Amino acid sequence: MKKIILIALLLLPAIGLATTEQTTGGNFSAKIEPANPEPNQEVVVTLNSYSIDLDRSQVSWFINNQAIKQGVGLKTHTAAVGDLGSSQVWRIVAKGQDGQTLQKIITFRPAEVDLIWQADTYVPSTYQGKALPTSESAVKMVAIPNIITATGRRYDPKELVYRWEKDFNFMKTQSGFGQDSFTFTSDKLFGSNKIKVIISTVDESITTEKSVTTPIRTPFIALYQYNPLTGPIYNNLLSREINVGAGLFSIIAEPFYFNREVIMGDQLNLEWLVDNKPLVLKSPNSRQITFEGGQTKNQVNFGIKAVNSQNTLQNASYDGIIRVTNNESLF
Repeated sequence: MKKIILIALLLLPAIGLATTEQTTGGNFSAKIEPANPEPNQEVVVTLNSYSIDLDRSQVSWFINNQAIKQGVGLKTHTAAVGDLGSSQVWRIVAKGQDGQTLQKIITFRPAEVDLIWQADTYVPSTYQGKALPTSESAVKMVAIPNIITATGRRYDPKELVYRWEKDFNFMKTQSGFGQDSFTFTSDKLFGSNKIKVIISTVDESITTEKSVTTPIRTPFIALYQYNPLTGPIYNNLLSREINVGAGLFSIIAEPFYFNREVIMGDQLNLEWLVDNKPLVLKSPNSRQITFEGGQTKNQVNFGIKAVNSQNTLQNASYDGIIRVTNNESLF
């Protein structure tokens, strides 16, 4: 989602029109919804004051020095903010029955930022979806800011200052000048992590922010038919009831969302079971297995258990049935 900077200033009015008390200490506040509107998005500003009774006060609204409306008790106004890189100034003047005057200036400076992220978890190479985090997965977040000066110059991401937060905690070591990426470890327990970045120019004249929530998913196992000559057939996702003919039938188990380094480092403990008994394989932890017809059964129950040897919360299981459909038998 694109964001926009909001700068709110309480200004001292001209001499004789107001006092310091009328312009400081939260005596003239504004509620802005949404708090961070997108460029060209409508924003609602609602006024409040403990110094004067706004319901009985003359309130005047100006945008970029153009009078918008004036009248008694006009505490709310709705209008669209400007384009990316523009500066839109709202000035509100409220005059109470006793002559006291309050003035507020709100300046909107549009700026955009997108956040993209990727978890370092395993998915098949042809999988078109996103690799999602699971318990204690590494996740990389990259900010893509779009901040333009009044003269039209676009800031290079490396010349901006970044403040990264994870679950409302300031991540100091990965924040600072030019730090447009952030790597973190997802929580151990399943749920989600909230990541926020606040980006500003060095002189803090423009600031924008963005928050995203990254889910923490449970790993799972998917089965595909395996061709010994060409490899996995990823367009043939197998169900939990597999009907096969006579001869050899190979399948491969794909452990989605386990930490990728565990898969690549052969640290995934994987066990196949047939009729609830562990199956001894020539290659331990093999994700590929071949069933052969012509033995003793027309149906077998099989299962798979996968556990990350470095983090047992990353685990998954799969139970299924293989049936021979032409009166040949398995095992």
